[in-house]
Amino acid sequence: YTRMTSTQSRPPVDARHARLMTGVSLMAAIGTLVIWFTDRQQGLATAWDLWTIPMLSALYFGIGVLHVAQPRCMPLALPPTLMATSVYLLVAIQLAMGGPSLPKLYAVTSLTQLIPVFYVVAFVAWPRGGAWISGLTYAGLLAQYLFSLQAPMPTGGWSEVQLLTQKALLASLLIHPACILALSFIVHLRGQL
Repeated sequence: YTRMTSTQSRPPVDARHARLMTGVSLMAAIGTLVIWFTDRQQGLATAWDLWTIPMLSALYFGIGVLHVAQPRCMPLALPPTLMATSVYLLVAIQLAMGGPSLPKLYAVTSLTQLIPVFYVVAFVAWPRGGAWISGLTYAGLLAQYLFSLQAPMPTGGWSEVQLLTQKALLASLLIHPACILALSFIVHLRGQL
C-alpha cells in the first residue's frame, strides 16, 4: 500500500518531461539572447549572428510556449527547430574558420563548447531523433575540420590564432562522440526504466 501511494503521488513521467522541455526551451531562448547581446556590445557578433541568433531565440521561446499551449504539436515543431539550430552552429563555425582574428577564434571556441549543450537539448526534446541530429551535426563539424586541413598554408605559415582555432576545433571533435554516446546510453536506460 505504501509503495502504491508514493508512486501515485508523483506526477507521471510525461508531465515531468513536459515541464523540463518547457524550461529547457525558455532557458535556451533567454541564454542565446543574453550571449548575443553581450557579444554585440563587445563587437564579437558576426553579420550571421546579428540576425540568426534573435530568430533562434524567438524560435525557442515559441517552442516553450507551444509546449504549454499545444503539446500535441511538439513532435512536428521540434525536428525543424533542432535542424535550424544545427545549421546555425555549423555555418557560424564555418564563417569563423575564414581568417585569423581574435573574434573568430572566440567564435570557434565558444560555439564548439555550446554544441554539447545542443546535444543535450536534442536528446531531451527529441529522444528518438536526438542521436540522429547530434550525429549529423558532429559529421558536419568533422567535415569542416577535414576541409580546413586541405587549405593551402599561407606564405608566412599559420598564425598563432589560426593554430589555436584549429586546435580548439580538434579538441571538440575528440570530446563530442563521448557526449553523444553517453546521451544515447542515458536515453536507452530511461526507455528501459
